[in-house]
Parts: sequence; C-alpha cells; structure tokens
Amino acid sequence: MNQSPNRFLNIWPMPWFQRWVAPGLIFLIAFLPRAIYSMSRPHVWFYRSYTFANAIIEQDWASTFQRYHPGVSLMWLSGLGIELFQRIFGEIQPEQFLGLEPSQPGILIDATTAGILPLAIALALCIALTYPLLSRLAGTTIALIAGLLLALDPFHITYSKVLHLDALLASVMIVSALFLLVYLREKRWPDLVFSGLFAGLAFLTKSPSIFLILYAALIVGVSYFSGLFDRSKERRWDNLGRQIWPAARTMIVWAAIAIVTFLILFPAMWVEPGEVLSELLNSIIAHTATPHKNPVFFAGRLWENDPGIRFHLAILLWKTTALTLPLIAAAVIWALKRFRDPESKTLWALIAYAFFFTLQMGLADKKQMAYIVPAFPALSIIASYGLVWTIDAFARWRRWQPGGWRSLALLGLAVVIQAVLVLRHHPYYGAQHNLLAGGSPAAAQVLPMQDQGEGLDLAARFLNQLPYGQDKRATVFRRNAYVFERYYDGLSMRDMDPIAAYRIYDLNSVMREFQGEPDWLEAWQRDQQTEPLHTIELDGLTYVWIYGQLPEDPTDGGPSADLEFKLGDATHLRKVSLNALEFVPGEPLVVALEWQAQQDIGANLTVFTHLLSSEGELIAQQDNIPLFGARSTTTWRVGEILQDVHLIWLPEDLLPGEYDLSAGMYDTETIVRLPVYDENGDRLPEDRAPLGKIRIVADEP
Repeated sequence: MNQSPNRFLNIWPMPWFQRWVAPGLIFLIAFLPRAIYSMSRPHVWFYRSYTFANAIIEQDWASTFQRYHPGVSLMWLSGLGIELFQRIFGEIQPEQFLGLEPSQPGILIDATTAGILPLAIALALCIALTYPLLSRLAGTTIALIAGLLLALDPFHITYSKVLHLDALLASVMIVSALFLLVYLREKRWPDLVFSGLFAGLAFLTKSPSIFLILYAALIVGVSYFSGLFDRSKERRWDNLGRQIWPAARTMIVWAAIAIVTFLILFPAMWVEPGEVLSELLNSIIAHTATPHKNPVFFAGRLWENDPGIRFHLAILLWKTTALTLPLIAAAVIWALKRFRDPESKTLWALIAYAFFFTLQMGLADKKQMAYIVPAFPALSIIASYGLVWTIDAFARWRRWQPGGWRSLALLGLAVVIQAVLVLRHHPYYGAQHNLLAGGSPAAAQVLPMQDQGEGLDLAARFLNQLPYGQDKRATVFRRNAYVFERYYDGLSMRDMDPIAAYRIYDLNSVMREFQGEPDWLEAWQRDQQTEPLHTIELDGLTYVWIYGQLPEDPTDGGPSADLEFKLGDATHLRKVSLNALEFVPGEPLVVALEWQAQQDIGANLTVFTHLLSSEGELIAQQDNIPLFGARSTTTWRVGEILQDVHLIWLPEDLLPGEYDLSAGMYDTETIVRLPVYDENGDRLPEDRAPLGKIRIVADEP
C-alpha cells in the first residue's frame, strides 16, 4: 500500500482515531438525521412488524411470514421497537396503525419513531462499519470521506427515515460486498463469514438482494481467475484448473453462511419452508415482469407500463448532489487513467456494483424511486475516490507537501459543502434535487415529487393551531393520507367530500392525477379557481395546497370566564365562553368549554350542558361526545387543550328571568356522572360544574 502514488492513503495512522473516533463520528452523523423527525409515508410495515412481534411472542412461527418481500430483518428491528413502546406507553391496536381506528393525537408519531429508531441505529452501524472495511481496501482517508458522504447521502437518508425495506437493503448489501472484497484481498475467513451473514440479512430483507449472488460470483470469479486482488500480480488464466476449487469453495462457504442466516432468523422457514420459498420465488418472477399497479410519473406523463431504464438514470442524475455527481464522474475518469494501478481494483469493483445493480433494476418492469436506493452507497464510496484522488492530483500539481494541511482543508471543505447541500433540507431530504441538473423545478418535470408525503405534516400542524378547528373534517387523498393523519388533531377522511371544512391536495397526487379518480380531479380543478387557504412550499415548489375557510369563533367575542373544576381524576375544565349573556326565547345559546386532560382517560365520556331554572328544573340541554363526536375522550392526550362547542336551542315559551348554566360528564355506557370538584377540592352537588347565569328577556314585538 505504501508504494501507491496516492499520498492520502493513510494520513490518520493513530490507532485510537481509526478504532474509535472515525467510526464514532460517522455513526453519529449517520444516526442523527435518520432518527430525528421520521417521515414515513408507508404504514403497512408498522402493522406487519406489530404482527411479527406478536407471532414471535406467541411462538406462532408460521405467522412470521407476513409478505413476499420478505421484510424479516426489518420486522425484527421495528417489531422490537414497537413492542418496547407498547410495554412503556400502552398497547396500540393494529387498526390504529392502519388508520382505521382513532387514536390519541401524537401517539402514532411516537409509535412511528419507536419503529424507526432501531432501524436508524442499524443503518448508522452499517454505515460506520464501512470505515474499517474501506480502510483495509483503500486506506483511512478514502474510508473516512466515504463514510461521511454515505452518512450525508440525501437519497439514502430519505428512505432511512421510512419504515420500509430499501435503505436497510442498501446498507446490508454494501457491507456484504465490502466484506467479500476484503476477504478476496486478505484471505481471512472471518471476513467471508461476515459477508455471507450480511448477504443472509439482505435476502431476509427484499428480493432484489439476489443481485448479491450474481455479483459475488462475478467478483470471486474475476479475482481467482485473473488475480484481481492478488498483490503478486501473477496471471492466473494459465492455471485455470487450479483456481476452480478455491473459487467454488469460497462461493460455497459464502452461500452456506447466507442460507444458515436466512433459516435461523426466519421462523416461518422452520415450519413451512416449501410454502414460503414458493411464495418468494413467485413474487420475484411477478415483480420482474409486471409493472407497478400505480402508474409511474416520468418525463411529464404517467406510465402504465415500464418507462425503461431512463427512469433510474434520471434518479441518479437528480438524487445525487452538486458535489457527488461530478466526483463520481471524476472517479470513473481516474479509474480509466489508473487502470493498471492496484489501488483502482476496489474502485472498479464498486463501479461494477453500482452499474450492474442499476442495470438489474432497469431491466425489471416494476419501477419505483426507492428501488434504486441500493446503488447509492456504492456511488458515495466512488465519489470519495473521485474527491481524494482529485485533490491528490491537484496537490502534486501545486507541489504541496504530501498529505499537508492545505489538502486536508480541501477535503474538509468538500464534506462541509455536502453537509450544507443536504442538511438545509432537514427533515425533508426527499426535497433535495441536484442543483447542477436544475434543482427541484427541473426535477419536477421528470420525476415524481413528494414520494414520502413531505409537507403534509406541516399542513396538519397549520390546521391544528387554528382556534376552534379540532372538530373540523379534512379530506386528503389516500396515498399520502397516513402522513397527514398522524399529525392532524381533527377528523380526516380519504374520500373526496366537497363540503369538508378542509380539502388537502398534495403534489404527488396531483402529478399522478389522483390515480384517475374523477371526484378528486373535479374538486382539484374547481378549487384551483380560487385562492388556497394555505400552501406549503419546499425547495421552490408548492408541495401542499389547503382549501377551505378559516374556522369562525362560535361565541363571536362573547363573554368568557376562567374556571377551576376537576372532573374525575383526569379532566380539568379550564374556561367557558358564551355567545352572549342575554337572550330572547328561541335563540341559540352557544357554550364553548375548554378542557384539558391531566391523565389518560380510559373511558368514553359524554359531556352534558344543562340550563336550569332558579328552582333547579331542567329547561334545556345538549349531551354529546366532545367536539361534536370528533374527539372521544379516549383519544385525549395528557396536557392537550380542547375547545368543545355545545349548542342549546332555547325553548320558544321560555319565561324571562335568570337561569343557571352547568356542565359535567358521564360514562357513555353506564350513565354514571363523574364527580366534580372545585378549586378547593370540595365535591359539588349533583356533580355539576356551574358555568354562570344567563338572562332571558321578552322578545320585542
């Protein structure tokens, strides 16, 4: 290695730096953007991970086969996170994961984080593991730069924040490939074992991992038969027969470790191996020959059939950055120029990895943006070669001191530029598009935008902060509805309702023409004739449009009073507002109550508002589930403030005079009232909270 012309091979020789600081730094930079503020549009893998964990606990091994992907490695990770979350914070029903049953606002955000956090840890560990592996293949400098570029790869981060398979597949695949390259270079059996182990994890993740079989056969064959990684540079084609068994033995051991890993970690294989393998094989064939059920937006139109490999090439163009794209091109040029340099062999192996994986996915009929993610770790490593070797050549031209501070400063500057290009999009890394290719405005003409529902969370937060808006219904197209629903405190629906208080349109659904649903298309065209209530913009593009009207104050600035009543053990009545204090018979009396949950409320409670005569006779009332039925008390979260409006129509024959207004709660099933306590802790008669008095005056003729 020391004879290599690359003077930046090992400029950090300190053992403590190589063992702890470098991988620790890479882990931290990789972990934080992936763990903070998840952006997971798909929700089915929450449900599958939940079911997988329950099957493990109940030893129902057959039920660990959830899907043909098969997604087992992901379900081990996220199932553990979800199970721990439920043990700490309480059980979540499967229907709530699917958005079919209401849940406490924010609880699905926390559950999402719990499911993604173990995944983020695993991904960061894989990225950090690339450092010691690349140190043995290309030196510590390229290893460190590669680890940092991979940690800051926006496309990889985008799918790392999603409870899905593609980022995990990409990570375990590249680690398996690097272990194999290290083995072929150094011939240490533990490296081959670990390569097979990570290959097994890849096979447990998603079917495109079969690429590793072909890649391993290619690299092993080239290595043994041409001496690719043999430092002696002895040509082996003349001894072809003598290399067959060592090459075959390597592949047999590698495959055996992968198979054992697959069998041990996939309990369904213990009881139904034939059925599982048959389903997996059939799915691979079907996915190769069948386009995706949803049309793919590409080059300005929707494709029912295969848009071709151009789709993936466009992703490579726009989802790299203004730094990494030219560095990848530079690395290819350097690889050609240094074709006979021993240090270029690993680079060529990685170029082959990225090229052939892209080709494999390009030949399949089924295409989605996420499917090409596994090519990006190799591209980040290739870019690191381009950066280090370019600075090395520049330093030689300028006759700088080998590995001097000026060269290190340029390396550091490049990493900082990458960080600025990427982190400015936090947490919506999917909104990053290569500035050299025209950025997001140009990409929107070619590629689908908003693949993970970016911006819909901001739309929900905007609506949540509107006063008296928690009982309003919002309609949002089903593809990205789950993102909106996780954050929205009110009621949401996935079918177009033109009279809903809010209609939410997202860029991805607009580009897909709402998958041909006429109700949505007509509503979108109609709403475009007016100004939206609010829009969400990311990187120069509008991602979300909100149409509707701002909620009105139902009390219209009438009198209000602060209250201090406790109902039961969990509910605090904080405030009451009325539309007036003086009414004529037949008018509506609007009572707005402000509640706050001090503990979780396990029961479904009904709120009553009563108008009583001075003798205590019930004159008028309204009983209903809070917020017109929109927010059952079982969905109230601790500390949340809710504005609960009640409408009481005063009787036409109501006599003039003063009347008492009161409120309370009772169990919807048992009709038993909750005890009401005043600020001194004294229980009030009839478990009523007095709200004040109103005056009825005679209607003037």
